[in-house]
Formats: sequence, structure tokens, C-alpha cells
Amino acid sequence: MKTSSVTSTLYHAVYDEAGDTGFHPRSSRYIVGVAVLSQSLHDLQRIAWTVRKNARKGHIRLHELKARLVPEWLVYTGLNNAMRWEWSAIIAVIDKGSRQHGPDNSEEIYRRLTAHVAKSCVVRYPLLHFVVDRRYTKQALRDQLVEAIQLQIAASGLNAVLTIEQAPSELCSP
Repeated sequence: MKTSSVTSTLYHAVYDEAGDTGFHPRSSRYIVGVAVLSQSLHDLQRIAWTVRKNARKGHIRLHELKARLVPEWLVYTGLNNAMRWEWSAIIAVIDKGSRQHGPDNSEEIYRRLTAHVAKSCVVRYPLLHFVVDRRYTKQALRDQLVEAIQLQIAASGLNAVLTIEQAPSELCSP
């Protein structure tokens, strides 16, 4: 890893996924994980606030930013407004259609995807606050997600400081 591309500044990542973990015929073919990163969590929140404000102008109520609920004009406006702030994104895609069967535990695919994205973030920003939506109500499942992320980073031999925050999804739509 090049030292010139690594920073010791604290970065914030807000993570979400699109798609589902199922492998039945009505399931989505892809599951996508995205982390939006910035030095300022406030900047990420301002992007979401601007999208919600523009949605209200178009008489659309958004409790959570969901692509299937957001009209194309609002996506365009949101991306244009997002260009005002410094941010980057790390995206990973799993093509579930290329597999015959999923893992025995369908949530394992979500944990692997999330851990992969978190590791990719830490490679670039080793001092990281990683915010993920609280997908699980059971503490044991939340712990399994944290463990999967920690194992992925440990296996990579990265020297990093990572805090993982699991927040309600309405707070995670950056």
C-alpha cells in the first residue's frame, strides 16, 4: 500500500445496500453495497437533507432515501447538489445470478458484502467511523456483522482504527 494514498485523518462512511439476500426466483439478481465517505459526517447529512428538501418541493415525502421511491429528476438534482461537497464512494456488487445456490445462511452474503466494503474503506482511510443501518433486531446478529467486518480487516493485515455504528436506517440515509 502506498503511504501517499493513506491519510491519518478521521473519515466517516455511511453504508447501505440495495437488493436482497435471497436466491429464490423473485429475488433481485444483484446485491450492491455502497459506502459514501467524507471527512465531515455533517456534509453527508447535508446531501440527504437537500434531497429531502427538494422532494418536499415536488410534494414527495421520503422517510428513507430509497432509489425505487425517488423520481429521476430528484436523483439528478441530488447528485448535482452533492457535487458541492468533498466525498467519495466505494461500491461492491455481487451477481447472485452467477451462483447456483446461496450460502446456507442467506444473511452471510450481506455480512460478506458489508465486510468487503468496510475493508475497502479502511484500506483508503485507516481511521474510520463506519455507520451501517441497524438491519438486525437481535443483538447476536448485529455482533456477527461486526465480527465479519473485524475478521475481514484482520485477515488483510491492515493497521487501522475502526469504529462501527449500527444506527436506525432513517439516520443512515446519508
